[in-house]
Amino acid sequence: MTVLFEFNVHALSSDKIRINYTHDPTDTALDIAKYLLTSISLPGTAIVPVITNIKWYDSSHRSVVLELSLSLTSGTNYSCQLTGIYAKSGEILNSITRNFT
Repeated sequence: MTVLFEFNVHALSSDKIRINYTHDPTDTALDIAKYLLTSISLPGTAIVPVITNIKWYDSSHRSVVLELSLSLTSGTNYSCQLTGIYAKSGEILNSITRNFT
């Protein structure tokens, strides 16, 4: 089943956003690679960057960092859509990390 998630996200840097989610302990990087960023925008605009890399934020495997092909303004809140294929990690994007440095 394909599901579209829509949420606001705070840019980690000009080309990175961080997403927290609940997961199955058996998830791998291949599981999170099933997710596709369909748009990210400021009000009144629409940009569609390509995800160039996906990696775990740290060893807890509770959040991922998406590296993007287009520059964002660090510290800016964006509206974001992500298409995901439900698998064992069905609760992905349970919460979004904000205001981190």
